[in-house]
Amino acid sequence: MNITEILFYAISAIAIISGLLVVANPFTRDPVASAIALVISLLSVAGLFILQGAFFLAAIQLIIYAGAVIVMFLFILMLSHSSAYWPKPRYIKGLLTVVIVGGLCWVLIKRLLPDAPLPFDEVRLTIGSTKAIGKSLFTDYILATETASVLLMMAMVGVVWITKRN
Repeated sequence: MNITEILFYAISAIAIISGLLVVANPFTRDPVASAIALVISLLSVAGLFILQGAFFLAAIQLIIYAGAVIVMFLFILMLSHSSAYWPKPRYIKGLLTVVIVGGLCWVLIKRLLPDAPLPFDEVRLTIGSTKAIGKSLFTDYILATETASVLLMMAMVGVVWITKRN
C-alpha cells in the first residue's frame, strides 16, 4: 500500500465515523456536538476530493457546506431557543453490528476480487478550469443555476421567518 491508499482509507474512516456521530452520538445529546461532527465529516469529504484531484469541488465543499451551511445550522439552533435535545440513542449494539458486518463484507469482497480496481486506481479525468466551469454554469446550465439560487433564497427567508416567529 502506498501513501495515497493509506490516506484514502484513513480519511474515509474519519468521514464515516463522524457521519455516524452526527446521527447517533452515544456520548452526548447536544446538537452542537452533532454539528461539530458534521463539520469533521464535511472536511473529510473535501480531503477525499483533494486526493482525487478535484480541487474545485474541494473548495466548494469547504466554502458552501463546511462554512455556510454549518453557520446557518448553528444560527438556527441558537435563535430557536430550543431546549429539547435529541434523545440518547438506544441502538449502540445495532450500530456495532452494522460496523462489524460491513467490515466482514469488505474483507469478503477483497478476498473474492483481489484484482478489482480501487477508486484511486482509475484514470483521473480533468473537468477543466474554474473559468470553464463558470462559463458552463452560466450558459449551458443557466436554468439549474438560477433554480438553485432561488431555492437558497427561499431557504434563507424561511430561516428568518422561523426565527422571527419564535
